[in-house]
Amino acid sequence: MATALTEGRQKFAFGTTVWQAVYRHDQSDMHVALSRHVQQLQAVDFVALGCQPGSIRIAFVEAKDYRDAHHPPRLKELAEEVAAKVAGTLAGITAGCRSEPPRELMRTAAGRLTQGTDPLHVIIHFEAPVPGSVADAKSELVALAQLVEQRLSWLPRCRVITCSEAVPKIPDCTVTSA
Repeated sequence: MATALTEGRQKFAFGTTVWQAVYRHDQSDMHVALSRHVQQLQAVDFVALGCQPGSIRIAFVEAKDYRDAHHPPRLKELAEEVAAKVAGTLAGITAGCRSEPPRELMRTAAGRLTQGTDPLHVIIHFEAPVPGSVADAKSELVALAQLVEQRLSWLPRCRVITCSEAVPKIPDCTVTSA
């Protein structure tokens, strides 16, 4: 059975062929507790744990929907926000592993982040404010991915994937608008 999660107007259905577990990190008890002590701590929307060797083993998923925004952020600002959320999520997973009792999903995520050569995939599902052609969407997604990769250059084995409803790239996941 798929794991269904909603972020704003976007509904994500993560299937079981690729994904072992998916949880809302930005609303986890560990993130909420940690953010009481660290001002302006941010986290990605979802942490997804893959179940297929040779496929994505761990992914941080951030959903951004600016279709109704009058003044959406520039791509540079968005890249900085995503990088801060990745760093905050890494801190939250570390804290979750050290808590009593340890959070098992966070412990599994930490193991995948620290063992072996599995890359961390940062997936940004981005809906632009003005829908254009698929070619325009792809161009904007490539530019966003490059900016995020620059901001995360300190993080080894990190791959950035950008996608949208017009350009889907999350394996075994369906994204629809609510």
